[in-house]
Order: sequence, then C-alpha cells, then structure tokens
Amino acid sequence: MHKFCRLFQNVSDIDRIAASVHKLTNFLTKANTGHNVFITRGRNFDRPKDEEFSALRIFVWSRNKVIGTKDPGAFVIAVCELAGQVLLYDEEKFKTMTEDDVAKAMREAVNETHVAMRPEILKLFTGSTCSCKEQVKCTH
Repeated sequence: MHKFCRLFQNVSDIDRIAASVHKLTNFLTKANTGHNVFITRGRNFDRPKDEEFSALRIFVWSRNKVIGTKDPGAFVIAVCELAGQVLLYDEEKFKTMTEDDVAKAMREAVNETHVAMRPEILKLFTGSTCSCKEQVKCTH
C-alpha cells in the first residue's frame, strides 16, 4: 500500500521533520486531496527487530476523498484502518471479513490518488518527478 513516511529519531530533527510533514499536508490540502496522518512509535527502519521503539514514525496517506456522512455501521477505510486497526461494527462482517478484503479496501482507498499525486509530491521535495534512486543518471 502506498504511503509517505518520515522517521524522527532525534529531538534536534523535530523542526525539520515538522516542516517536512507540514509541507506535504499543506500541499495535499491546497490540491484538495484527501489524506490521513498517523504518528506512532516504532523501530528505526535499518535497525534489528529486537531494538526498542526508539523512533517516531509519521505516515501520510494521500487518499480518495470521502465527502458527506458515512453509515456508522459500514466498514470505511480511514486513518485507523490504514494504520492496521480494523474497526468493524457488524458481527456478521466481523465473522466473514478476511485479510485480503481489508488489504483490497486499503488499496482502493489510496492507490489511485497516490499514483496521481506522487510525481507532484516528488517534485515538491526533490525538484524532480522521477522516483529512481539514481536521479543523476535518470532519463525519465
């Protein structure tokens, strides 16, 4: 599933990380693009799995906009579901929903918007719409 993530490890990085997240969410807001933000503790991405949760992870999903009222009993993808907490209010839905059903609903909520917005977001942060790791050699 597509998302943008920032990793915060040192107090000295707080202003830079906050500015980066603000830049992204402000851009998405001005582009009238739905998005969710989730902040949680976690491990550093390049550290062993047995390490303490010493980092702060900030996830931003650009997503399809949901306008208007929602059925309070319906399965709706929002920030909790994107972060892995699946809220189901219907017992039958709880008994029959599979992991594949949840993964499909997540992809449907974010993929189209993410793919459409990714080039502009890359340009916002790098000056290029290319996502290649070696942008110097890129011909895209």
